[in-house]
Amino acid sequence: MHCQLASALLLTLVAQGSARSIHSKRVSGTISTSFTDRSAGASFGATDVQSIINAGVKVWLSGDGGHTLYGNIQNSGSLVISQTDAVSSPLYGRAVEWEGAGASNGNLINNAGASILLNDVSASSSSSARWYIQSMNNAGTIQWCGRGNAVSYLYNLISKGSSVNSGLLVFEQKSGDTGMLAAWSNEVLDSTTGTPSATLTNNGGVLVRSMQVTLRQNFFGDGCWMIGNAATLYLQSGVRVFQNPTRGPALAGQSIAFLDGTGTLHLDELVYQSTAFNFGASIFGFGAGNKLEFSQEITSWTYFSDILEILFVNGKFAYFTIGTGYSADGFFRASGPVWNFIGYSGVVPIFSPPAKCLMSVPVCAPLLSDLSVSSALSSSTAPAASSSATPATTLSTASVSGSTSSAVVPPATSLISSSTTSIAVPAISSTTSNEAPIVTSSTISSEAPPVTTLMTAIPTTTSEGSPISSLLGCFQDSAQFGGVRTFNGPSYVDTNGLTNQACASFCTSKGFPISATEYSQECYCGGEVPTTGSAVCSKPCSGDPTQICGGDWALSVSRTSNVPVNSVSSAPSPSVTAIDYIPFKYDGQLAGCFADAAETGDVRTLSGATYRDSSSLTNEKCANFCGDKGFAYSGTEDGQECWCSSTLPTVSSTRCDAACKGNTTQTCGGPWALIVTINQAIVEQSSSATPSQPPFTALGCFADSVNARVFSGFSYTNSSVTPAQCAAKCSSLLFPFSGTEFGNECFCSSVAPAAASTQCNKPCAGNSILLCGGPDAMTVYRDESLPVIADYTCPGIPAGFVFCMEGQRVSGGRCVSA
Repeated sequence: MHCQLASALLLTLVAQGSARSIHSKRVSGTISTSFTDRSAGASFGATDVQSIINAGVKVWLSGDGGHTLYGNIQNSGSLVISQTDAVSSPLYGRAVEWEGAGASNGNLINNAGASILLNDVSASSSSSARWYIQSMNNAGTIQWCGRGNAVSYLYNLISKGSSVNSGLLVFEQKSGDTGMLAAWSNEVLDSTTGTPSATLTNNGGVLVRSMQVTLRQNFFGDGCWMIGNAATLYLQSGVRVFQNPTRGPALAGQSIAFLDGTGTLHLDELVYQSTAFNFGASIFGFGAGNKLEFSQEITSWTYFSDILEILFVNGKFAYFTIGTGYSADGFFRASGPVWNFIGYSGVVPIFSPPAKCLMSVPVCAPLLSDLSVSSALSSSTAPAASSSATPATTLSTASVSGSTSSAVVPPATSLISSSTTSIAVPAISSTTSNEAPIVTSSTISSEAPPVTTLMTAIPTTTSEGSPISSLLGCFQDSAQFGGVRTFNGPSYVDTNGLTNQACASFCTSKGFPISATEYSQECYCGGEVPTTGSAVCSKPCSGDPTQICGGDWALSVSRTSNVPVNSVSSAPSPSVTAIDYIPFKYDGQLAGCFADAAETGDVRTLSGATYRDSSSLTNEKCANFCGDKGFAYSGTEDGQECWCSSTLPTVSSTRCDAACKGNTTQTCGGPWALIVTINQAIVEQSSSATPSQPPFTALGCFADSVNARVFSGFSYTNSSVTPAQCAAKCSSLLFPFSGTEFGNECFCSSVAPAAASTQCNKPCAGNSILLCGGPDAMTVYRDESLPVIADYTCPGIPAGFVFCMEGQRVSGGRCVSA
């Protein structure tokens, strides 16, 4: 049998002595080049095959009708399924099917930074997405987008085995229709005692907008469920009964956040009336317009501390943790056509939800046809695979584009593993091959935190006979914004033994002078020094906790002295070439990926100065251009456009996937999407964010706790807090350290903070273009003219003593030049 495949896709199916049944108009294997398949009923994948979408690659099925997925999928790029290029009129709703027949099919790995979008918002009738899969491990984004206001919609995400979400799942419609049926559940639910055979774990975020999502079983983990845009999160009694062996509180350890004043949380009786008579999840943002909905009649309620106690007509009661600051007189009860509910008439008190409750994506909107990439199908054909038989549990993958060998993926039962599973490090040999080992892992960079600017020192080790490497610093991984990895040479994952030196040795053996560790356990190789912005490297190495091996989307980068930079002759795509690196002139910091409003006919999101550079654009060049003209914000778009503004954009995007024309290791926006850089020096100059005297130094973002404050010297709260105001106040009281938190709080201390954080994401109450900490996180500055009290962890210095920086001495209570 011949298979219709586009030769331009560089797809090579590895037969491994077996037959592979590839249906017509179906693409599978390793995808290294973006494409759009506009044919009707186009499908993706193949039975018993693992299809891999590389980072920075977009696969778009955009034709008429239903689309079916087959086999197993590992996505590091973008998979889009829609009817954007349909020719039918009227356009009826489509179905997206994925049937995981047996343990060797229906296994999904959606890596951090990757996205899957099912969008049918332009259809005139109902659509459905029925995924009956084997297992799922999602660290990226999966979004279901329907039209709304049409009957018989159905979104089913059902797995036979265990599934884990550590990224973001989005169930959404363009228009409200609470009759919509959507669920995430196991196929077989276990109500007996003991450990269930399969479970669902939410360690990330689940966002529900303009529709109803039903939960049928208990979930493990510490994630967040977010309700917005008139949505309903409907918890059936099975949330306590199924997959809850101890019959303890349902959704224990998790959070539920109301995003606005329109959402409803519905609870069937058994969900909250367990043995402990309480609901396990903490509730945030409950305010005017929100409902806690029940089938039982409510007789009374009491609010005390952070608990709302509700008494029902049958004499039973339940406790809900909703936070402090509410007025007991603000709660009320009411009855609807079917249900009874508790509401609140007052303003929502200030609350600090977990960072996972802040995850989001732009609301559903029709997609525009992407004519910049080729169609997937052509007249060329690939030769038929071998006809020998193969056991059903064996999977075959396509070889890595550009390499000469292949790898066989283990049976699907091992594709989705827990985050603690050890993965063997590829042997380091003297071979000069640049082939990247194929490693199947579910542990890569599980979260995408807000961008911060702290630089952390990274210890390195050397051993006799090993290449000598030197630390270059901590850099952002550009895959955070949907682009290609900053380093896309050979790589591997080692959950038990990674160190910076082991990574450097591996890269040296492959002929690469630059090595980078990320997220404690990942090693990447490259041929040139990265040009992305600085990041927070705070994760201990899996093989040596005294070393730091990167962080969330952060790379601890080292250079090996005996391997010349740019000496690699056969490196993986993109090729290693010399880049005329131009640094940021105005302390540029990447802010993220944002939507350009011009796509829908509005004015440009960044509407200041602009220029186009189709040969050498980078984020640094664009930021410097804007800075030279006095603009605090710059944005690169579609790889070659630069836009400037004095206002920070607010609508995020997931479409930043275009490589910069001047540096293909960077991402410069995408179609109607902007990679935005903040020129911090201009922001601070225009807003007096950091006063010139005394000499204040930004230290970065650090962890705090409301139960045990890190800064306990002096504090205040007001509506005009900025880092400058807080620092000046602390300095006037002779406290060298100042920290702003949650937008409007200021804390002072004589002791340096210890633990770094990535949660500084709250705009300052006194200047919304600046960041003033976040929930349990402080933006910290130091007055270098004041002495510091030694922390008890300083070796050889008793607690309570003061010290100054090198080259200074104490005089009159301040540090002065020695």
